[in-house]
Amino acid sequence: MLPFNISEFSNDTRYASAVARVRALEAKLLPARKFVRMADRQDWHGVLDELRGTEYADPLSRVENAAQLEEALLQALKQRHRLLHDLAAEPALINAILLWHDFNNLKILLQKEWFGDARAIALSSLGLYEPETLQRQYQSQQPLPSPLDQALELGKADFATYQSTFRVEMLLDKLYLTYVASRFRESNIAFLVAFIRHRIDLLNIRMVLRWRTWGNDGKIDWDLLPPGGFLDRDKLQALWRDDLDKVAGVFAYTPYGELFSPGSEWLKSAHKLWYIEKLEDDLLTRFCSLTRYTAFGIEPLIAYLWVSLQELKNMQLILTAKYMFLPPEAIKQRLRQSYG
Repeated sequence: MLPFNISEFSNDTRYASAVARVRALEAKLLPARKFVRMADRQDWHGVLDELRGTEYADPLSRVENAAQLEEALLQALKQRHRLLHDLAAEPALINAILLWHDFNNLKILLQKEWFGDARAIALSSLGLYEPETLQRQYQSQQPLPSPLDQALELGKADFATYQSTFRVEMLLDKLYLTYVASRFRESNIAFLVAFIRHRIDLLNIRMVLRWRTWGNDGKIDWDLLPPGGFLDRDKLQALWRDDLDKVAGVFAYTPYGELFSPGSEWLKSAHKLWYIEKLEDDLLTRFCSLTRYTAFGIEPLIAYLWVSLQELKNMQLILTAKYMFLPPEAIKQRLRQSYG
């Protein structure tokens, strides 16, 4: 469990009714056993059957194919987002989390420009801005909303210099997390500040491992990693430099020691680096579970937003895996921890 002193919750009484509403919504989140059963089903029809009798039953009543199923799940999640936005006395803090999807859309638009549609995936509709509007503004070179405008300018300049999409991905992640960290620090809400600092650390760990595994020049540009986490540069440099067998000792007394526990064979395989993203998501989900110990403040709303996104991620993962004919056990290894 990532550390946090629950006495530091904001206890903002303006959120009393909002938190009560969120508690009712939390009770409807899907339990782990439901995702396991979905993984065991043969195809999307089985996934749909598992969702009958859940909160998703009504929006899924008219689904006739896998594409409609995924779209219905997206619409259900967007409805949750709108509710959280309406419940929040400080909706800008909800928006800061959702802006992640807009930054990802910007990555996709850049890839489309540089490599054509073949290497690009569909834009997400979960951000603050309609993807069609964002794409139209991008293609017509109209100014994008802030802070996407600055991210676009810096991303294009970096690619022109280095011709590396990996660098641009890291740069945009840095700009996003730096932006959110600034908004959360301004809020003076200790839980939100800790949440984003942990998220910065976890992203930096993953990026250093990716660069270590796939980098071909033996160097890493540390300026591409977002500042403001709990980890000092020495530990990240050890992750970059030292034998992986030694890394567990370096991280043992940090909040992230369990990522490097003895027997973590995934660390030694480039084909299993996806697993660290799962572990990181699970750490943040458990951190969000601490908000169950407060009846006030925006913290439970932010936590519910995070775990709702993890719930959707699980369902999208299962549907994609069914399309690719992955075996159930391979799906289960990738499932994020359930909050339900």
